[in-house]
Amino acid sequence: MKMAFEKAKEEAKKRGNGEISHIRVPKIKKISVPNQAEIDKAITITREYMAVIYDHMFDIVSFARHIAAASAEERDLCVKEFSELKGEISSHLNLEEKKPDRQTGISISVKESLVLIAKQAYALALASTLPPDKAAILEAVNGGGNLPLPGLIELKVLSPLESTDAGALTVKIYGKKFCVLIEKQDFAEKLGKVFAEKIRHEVKSRCLAMEAKATISVDQLLDGDHGVAFLRVLDENDKNGKFFPGGSLLLGSDGKKIVILEDAGGFERKMEEIRKAKIYLLLESVKSGKIFISPDLPENLRRNLSIFCAVVRRGIKAKKAADEKPDA
Repeated sequence: MKMAFEKAKEEAKKRGNGEISHIRVPKIKKISVPNQAEIDKAITITREYMAVIYDHMFDIVSFARHIAAASAEERDLCVKEFSELKGEISSHLNLEEKKPDRQTGISISVKESLVLIAKQAYALALASTLPPDKAAILEAVNGGGNLPLPGLIELKVLSPLESTDAGALTVKIYGKKFCVLIEKQDFAEKLGKVFAEKIRHEVKSRCLAMEAKATISVDQLLDGDHGVAFLRVLDENDKNGKFFPGGSLLLGSDGKKIVILEDAGGFERKMEEIRKAKIYLLLESVKSGKIFISPDLPENLRRNLSIFCAVVRRGIKAKKAADEKPDA
Protein backbone atom coordinates (compact mmCIF):
# COMPACT_ATOMS: atom_id res chain seq x y z
CA MET A 1 0.00 0.00 0.00
CA LYS A 2 2.82 2.39 0.96
CA MET A 3 4.66 1.67 -2.30
CA ALA A 4 1.52 2.37 -4.32
CA PHE A 5 1.03 5.69 -2.53
CA GLU A 6 4.66 6.71 -3.14
CA LYS A 7 4.30 5.81 -6.81
CA ALA A 8 1.10 7.88 -7.12
CA LYS A 9 2.86 10.73 -5.34
CA GLU A 10 5.74 10.69 -7.83
CA GLU A 11 3.32 10.66 -10.78
CA ALA A 12 1.41 13.58 -9.29
CA LYS A 13 4.62 15.55 -8.92
CA LYS A 14 5.40 15.03 -12.57
CA ARG A 15 1.94 16.25 -13.63
CA GLY A 16 1.55 19.10 -11.19
CA ASN A 17 5.04 20.58 -10.79
CA GLY A 18 5.65 18.80 -7.54
CA GLU A 19 2.31 19.60 -5.88
CA ILE A 20 -0.48 17.18 -5.07
CA SER A 21 -3.99 18.48 -5.87
CA HIS A 22 -6.17 18.47 -2.77
CA ILE A 23 -9.72 17.18 -2.83
CA ARG A 24 -12.22 19.93 -1.97
CA VAL A 25 -14.78 18.84 0.57
CA PRO A 26 -18.04 20.82 0.29
CA LYS A 27 -19.01 22.77 3.37
CA ILE A 28 -21.91 21.55 5.40
CA LYS A 29 -24.56 24.24 5.37
CA LYS A 30 -26.98 24.67 8.18
CA ILE A 31 -30.56 24.44 6.94
CA SER A 32 -33.15 26.32 8.90
CA VAL A 33 -36.35 24.37 9.39
CA PRO A 34 -39.49 26.19 10.56
CA ASN A 35 -40.77 25.07 13.88
CA GLN A 36 -44.22 23.58 14.30
CA ALA A 37 -45.67 26.84 15.59
CA GLU A 38 -44.63 28.62 12.37
CA ILE A 39 -46.08 25.83 10.25
CA ASP A 40 -49.38 25.92 12.14
CA LYS A 41 -49.55 29.70 11.76
CA ALA A 42 -48.92 29.47 8.01
CA ILE A 43 -51.67 26.85 7.62
CA THR A 44 -54.11 28.98 9.61
CA ILE A 45 -53.35 32.09 7.53
CA THR A 46 -53.76 30.16 4.27
CA ARG A 47 -57.05 28.58 5.32
CA GLU A 48 -58.49 31.89 6.51
CA TYR A 49 -57.48 33.56 3.24
CA MET A 50 -58.98 30.80 1.10
CA ALA A 51 -62.25 31.07 3.02
CA VAL A 52 -62.81 34.67 1.91
CA ILE A 53 -60.79 35.44 -1.23
CA TYR A 54 -62.97 33.60 -3.77
CA ASP A 55 -66.17 35.48 -2.86
CA HIS A 56 -64.20 38.72 -2.50
CA MET A 57 -62.71 38.42 -6.00
CA PHE A 58 -66.09 37.51 -7.46
CA ASP A 59 -67.67 40.64 -5.93
CA ILE A 60 -64.86 42.93 -7.12
CA VAL A 61 -64.80 41.61 -10.70
CA SER A 62 -68.62 41.67 -10.89
CA PHE A 63 -68.67 45.32 -9.81
CA ALA A 64 -65.89 46.15 -12.29
CA ARG A 65 -67.86 44.54 -15.11
CA HIS A 66 -70.98 46.49 -14.06
CA ILE A 67 -69.09 49.78 -14.29
CA ALA A 68 -67.42 48.87 -17.60
CA ALA A 69 -70.81 47.99 -19.14
CA ALA A 70 -72.51 51.18 -17.91
CA SER A 71 -73.14 54.35 -19.88
CA ALA A 72 -70.30 56.80 -20.50
CA GLU A 73 -71.82 59.19 -17.94
CA GLU A 74 -71.95 56.51 -15.24
CA ARG A 75 -68.38 55.42 -15.98
CA ASP A 76 -67.20 59.02 -15.63
CA LEU A 77 -68.87 59.22 -12.22
CA CYS A 78 -67.27 55.94 -11.10
CA VAL A 79 -63.65 56.61 -12.13
CA LYS A 80 -62.47 56.70 -8.51
CA GLU A 81 -64.39 53.54 -7.56
CA PHE A 82 -63.06 51.65 -10.59
CA SER A 83 -59.51 52.70 -9.78
CA GLU A 84 -59.97 51.43 -6.23
CA LEU A 85 -61.28 48.11 -7.55
CA LYS A 86 -58.23 47.69 -9.79
CA GLY A 87 -55.97 48.58 -6.88
CA GLU A 88 -57.64 46.02 -4.64
CA ILE A 89 -57.26 43.29 -7.26
CA SER A 90 -53.63 44.25 -7.87
CA SER A 91 -52.83 44.13 -4.14
CA HIS A 92 -53.80 40.45 -4.07
CA LEU A 93 -52.22 39.45 -7.37
CA ASN A 94 -48.84 41.15 -7.04
CA LEU A 95 -46.12 40.08 -4.66
CA GLU A 96 -44.31 43.40 -4.75
CA GLU A 97 -42.30 43.07 -1.53
CA LYS A 98 -40.19 39.92 -1.47
CA LYS A 99 -39.52 40.34 2.23
CA PRO A 100 -41.25 38.86 5.23
CA ASP A 101 -44.09 41.02 6.52
CA ARG A 102 -42.92 42.23 9.93
CA GLN A 103 -46.34 43.35 11.01
CA THR A 104 -48.06 40.03 10.39
CA GLY A 105 -45.06 37.72 10.48
CA ILE A 106 -45.96 36.22 7.10
CA SER A 107 -42.94 34.66 5.39
CA ILE A 108 -42.10 34.99 1.70
CA SER A 109 -43.16 31.40 0.97
CA VAL A 110 -46.57 31.96 2.57
CA LYS A 111 -47.01 35.23 0.65
CA GLU A 112 -46.26 33.42 -2.61
CA SER A 113 -48.79 30.76 -1.68
CA LEU A 114 -51.44 33.43 -1.04
CA VAL A 115 -50.74 35.09 -4.40
CA LEU A 116 -51.18 31.71 -6.10
CA ILE A 117 -54.55 31.29 -4.37
CA ALA A 118 -55.53 34.85 -5.34
CA LYS A 119 -54.69 34.17 -8.99
CA GLN A 120 -56.96 31.12 -8.98
CA ALA A 121 -59.75 33.12 -7.34
CA TYR A 122 -59.34 35.96 -9.86
CA ALA A 123 -59.28 33.60 -12.86
CA LEU A 124 -62.46 31.85 -11.76
CA ALA A 125 -64.15 35.19 -10.99
CA LEU A 126 -63.13 36.63 -14.37
CA ALA A 127 -64.51 33.58 -16.19
CA SER A 128 -67.64 33.18 -14.04
CA THR A 129 -68.77 36.77 -14.58
CA LEU A 130 -68.39 36.69 -18.38
CA PRO A 131 -71.38 37.77 -20.48
CA PRO A 132 -72.46 35.59 -23.46
CA ASP A 133 -70.16 37.47 -25.82
CA LYS A 134 -67.28 35.95 -27.80
CA ALA A 135 -65.16 39.11 -27.75
CA ALA A 136 -65.47 39.37 -23.96
CA ILE A 137 -64.52 35.70 -23.52
CA LEU A 138 -61.40 36.13 -25.66
CA GLU A 139 -60.53 39.36 -23.81
CA ALA A 140 -60.61 37.45 -20.52
CA VAL A 141 -57.82 35.30 -21.95
CA ASN A 142 -55.84 37.89 -23.93
CA GLY A 143 -56.65 41.08 -22.00
CA GLY A 144 -57.73 44.41 -23.45
CA GLY A 145 -61.21 45.42 -24.47
CA ASN A 146 -63.81 47.28 -22.43
CA LEU A 147 -62.71 45.77 -19.12
CA PRO A 148 -59.21 47.09 -18.31
CA LEU A 149 -58.25 44.22 -16.04
CA PRO A 150 -55.37 41.78 -16.59
CA GLY A 151 -56.06 38.85 -18.91
CA LEU A 152 -55.13 35.32 -17.92
CA ILE A 153 -52.16 35.18 -20.29
CA GLU A 154 -50.73 38.41 -18.87
CA LEU A 155 -51.25 37.04 -15.36
CA LYS A 156 -49.42 33.82 -16.33
CA VAL A 157 -52.40 31.66 -15.51
CA LEU A 158 -52.70 30.51 -19.14
CA SER A 159 -50.37 30.31 -22.12
CA PRO A 160 -50.93 29.09 -25.70
CA LEU A 161 -50.25 25.36 -25.92
CA GLU A 162 -46.97 24.52 -27.66
CA SER A 163 -46.01 21.19 -29.22
CA THR A 164 -43.48 20.68 -26.41
CA ASP A 165 -46.15 20.90 -23.68
CA ALA A 166 -46.95 17.18 -23.64
CA GLY A 167 -48.85 16.15 -20.52
CA ALA A 168 -49.62 19.74 -19.48
CA LEU A 169 -52.93 20.70 -17.90
CA THR A 170 -55.04 22.42 -20.55
CA VAL A 171 -58.31 24.23 -21.19
CA LYS A 172 -59.92 24.60 -24.62
CA ILE A 173 -61.38 27.96 -25.63
CA TYR A 174 -63.09 28.18 -29.03
CA GLY A 175 -61.17 25.15 -30.27
CA LYS A 176 -57.76 26.45 -29.18
CA LYS A 177 -55.89 24.78 -26.32
CA PHE A 178 -54.13 26.72 -23.57
CA CYS A 179 -51.73 25.47 -20.91
CA VAL A 180 -52.83 26.03 -17.33
CA LEU A 181 -49.64 27.32 -15.72
CA ILE A 182 -50.95 26.85 -12.18
CA GLU A 183 -50.41 23.11 -11.99
CA LYS A 184 -53.41 22.15 -9.92
CA GLN A 185 -55.76 19.57 -11.43
CA ASP A 186 -58.89 20.71 -9.59
CA PHE A 187 -58.32 24.35 -10.58
CA ALA A 188 -57.71 23.45 -14.24
CA GLU A 189 -60.92 21.37 -14.31
CA LYS A 190 -62.99 24.13 -12.70
CA LEU A 191 -61.64 26.79 -15.06
CA GLY A 192 -62.21 24.54 -18.07
CA LYS A 193 -65.81 23.83 -17.04
CA VAL A 194 -66.58 27.52 -16.47
CA PHE A 195 -65.21 28.52 -19.88
CA ALA A 196 -66.99 25.60 -21.60
CA GLU A 197 -70.32 26.62 -20.06
CA LYS A 198 -69.88 30.28 -20.98
CA ILE A 199 -68.92 29.38 -24.55
CA ARG A 200 -71.89 27.00 -24.82
CA HIS A 201 -74.30 29.80 -23.84
CA GLU A 202 -72.57 32.30 -26.15
CA VAL A 203 -72.67 29.93 -29.13
CA LYS A 204 -76.33 29.09 -28.49
CA SER A 205 -77.19 32.80 -28.38
CA ARG A 206 -75.22 33.49 -31.56
CA CYS A 207 -76.87 30.57 -33.39
CA LEU A 208 -80.32 31.94 -32.56
CA ALA A 209 -79.28 35.33 -33.94
CA MET A 210 -77.88 33.68 -37.07
CA GLU A 211 -81.07 31.66 -37.62
CA ALA A 212 -83.15 34.85 -37.41
CA LYS A 213 -81.19 36.28 -40.35
CA ALA A 214 -82.18 33.49 -42.74
CA THR A 215 -84.29 34.60 -45.73
CA ILE A 216 -84.64 31.23 -47.46
CA SER A 217 -84.84 27.61 -46.32
CA VAL A 218 -82.16 24.99 -47.01
CA ASP A 219 -84.52 23.38 -49.54
CA GLN A 220 -84.87 26.70 -51.35
CA LEU A 221 -81.10 27.10 -51.35
CA LEU A 222 -80.79 23.68 -53.01
CA ASP A 223 -83.44 24.73 -55.56
CA GLY A 224 -81.19 27.61 -56.60
CA ASP A 225 -82.99 30.48 -54.88
CA HIS A 226 -81.04 33.60 -53.99
CA GLY A 227 -80.74 34.45 -50.30
CA VAL A 228 -79.40 33.46 -46.91
CA ALA A 229 -80.00 30.01 -45.37
CA PHE A 230 -79.31 28.67 -41.89
CA LEU A 231 -77.81 25.18 -41.63
CA ARG A 232 -77.18 23.20 -38.46
CA VAL A 233 -74.43 20.55 -38.67
CA LEU A 234 -74.23 17.82 -36.02
CA ASP A 235 -71.06 16.39 -34.51
CA GLU A 236 -70.10 13.09 -36.10
CA ASN A 237 -67.78 10.13 -35.60
CA ASP A 238 -66.73 8.16 -38.68
CA LYS A 239 -66.47 4.36 -38.80
CA ASN A 240 -62.90 4.56 -37.48
CA GLY A 241 -63.97 6.62 -34.49
CA LYS A 242 -62.52 9.91 -35.75
CA PHE A 243 -64.45 12.87 -34.38
CA PHE A 244 -65.72 15.67 -36.65
CA PRO A 245 -67.09 18.71 -34.78
CA GLY A 246 -70.27 20.40 -35.91
CA GLY A 247 -71.90 23.76 -35.43
CA SER A 248 -74.08 26.20 -37.35
CA LEU A 249 -73.59 28.00 -40.66
CA LEU A 250 -75.24 31.00 -42.23
CA LEU A 251 -74.86 30.41 -45.97
CA GLY A 252 -75.29 32.96 -48.71
CA SER A 253 -76.21 31.92 -52.26
CA ASP A 254 -76.59 33.68 -55.59
CA GLY A 255 -78.21 30.60 -57.09
CA LYS A 256 -74.92 29.11 -58.29
CA LYS A 257 -72.28 29.76 -55.64
CA ILE A 258 -72.50 29.24 -51.88
CA VAL A 259 -70.36 31.09 -49.33
CA ILE A 260 -70.12 31.16 -45.53
CA LEU A 261 -71.44 34.41 -44.07
CA GLU A 262 -71.27 33.45 -40.38
CA ASP A 263 -70.31 30.40 -38.36
CA ALA A 264 -70.51 29.16 -34.79
CA GLY A 265 -69.78 25.99 -32.84
CA GLY A 266 -67.12 23.33 -32.62
CA PHE A 267 -65.90 23.72 -36.20
CA GLU A 268 -65.76 27.50 -35.91
CA ARG A 269 -61.99 27.93 -36.31
CA LYS A 270 -61.90 25.94 -39.55
CA MET A 271 -65.05 27.58 -40.94
CA GLU A 272 -63.63 31.02 -40.17
CA GLU A 273 -60.49 30.06 -42.06
CA ILE A 274 -62.59 29.03 -45.06
CA ARG A 275 -64.73 32.17 -44.84
CA LYS A 276 -61.73 34.52 -44.60
CA ALA A 277 -60.12 32.79 -47.59
CA LYS A 278 -63.32 33.62 -49.56
CA ILE A 279 -63.74 30.00 -50.62
CA TYR A 280 -67.06 29.25 -52.31
CA LEU A 281 -68.89 26.07 -53.30
CA LEU A 282 -70.76 25.51 -56.50
CA LEU A 283 -74.37 24.51 -55.87
CA GLU A 284 -73.84 21.57 -58.20
CA SER A 285 -71.01 20.29 -55.95
CA VAL A 286 -73.29 20.39 -52.91
CA LYS A 287 -75.92 18.35 -54.73
CA SER A 288 -73.61 15.78 -56.32
CA GLY A 289 -70.70 15.66 -53.91
CA LYS A 290 -68.32 16.14 -56.85
CA ILE A 291 -66.02 19.11 -56.36
CA PHE A 292 -64.73 20.97 -59.38
CA ILE A 293 -61.18 21.97 -58.45
CA SER A 294 -58.80 23.93 -60.63
CA PRO A 295 -55.39 22.20 -60.94
CA ASP A 296 -53.77 25.55 -60.13
CA LEU A 297 -55.47 25.76 -56.73
CA PRO A 298 -53.00 25.47 -53.78
CA GLU A 299 -53.19 22.29 -51.73
CA ASN A 300 -54.47 23.98 -48.55
CA LEU A 301 -57.34 25.60 -50.48
CA ARG A 302 -58.18 22.27 -52.11
CA ARG A 303 -58.34 20.65 -48.69
CA ASN A 304 -60.51 23.42 -47.24
CA LEU A 305 -62.85 23.29 -50.23
CA SER A 306 -63.28 19.54 -49.66
CA ILE A 307 -63.95 20.13 -45.96
CA PHE A 308 -66.48 22.87 -46.76
CA CYS A 309 -68.37 20.61 -49.15
CA ALA A 310 -68.33 17.65 -46.73
CA VAL A 311 -69.62 19.81 -43.86
CA VAL A 312 -72.49 21.30 -45.89
CA ARG A 313 -73.52 17.91 -47.26
CA ARG A 314 -73.38 16.43 -43.74
CA GLY A 315 -75.71 19.16 -42.48
CA ILE A 316 -78.12 18.71 -45.39
CA LYS A 317 -78.16 14.92 -44.93
CA ALA A 318 -79.00 15.29 -41.22
CA LYS A 319 -81.73 17.83 -41.98
CA LYS A 320 -83.35 15.57 -44.57
CA ALA A 321 -83.24 12.65 -42.15
CA ALA A 322 -84.89 14.79 -39.46
CA ASP A 323 -87.57 16.02 -41.92
CA GLU A 324 -88.39 12.47 -42.95
CA LYS A 325 -88.60 11.20 -39.38
CA PRO A 326 -92.25 10.81 -38.34
CA ASP A 327 -93.47 12.92 -35.44
CA ALA A 328 -93.64 11.06 -32.14
